[in-house]
Amino acid sequence: MENRDKMHDLSAIFQGDPYWCLLKALMKRGKASVRDIAAECQIPVSKAVEILREMERRGVVELTVEKNRQYARLKTVSK
Repeated sequence: MENRDKMHDLSAIFQGDPYWCLLKALMKRGKASVRDIAAECQIPVSKAVEILREMERRGVVELTVEKNRQYARLKTVSK
């Protein structure tokens, strides 16, 4: 099974889950403003920040502030 097929299957399973939507948006974009990915996932920015901070505590994403905008990116997985 190709990665694209696996992503499609996961998207079907987690449809409507804001955690999955944020992760998927970051996988697609690499780095994005929190405001943009919140809009893409159709959730309030405050909810996106809450979820992303939890993900940051767990080591999944990194949050940064640049020019008064908050950005998120997936952390690199090391072997």
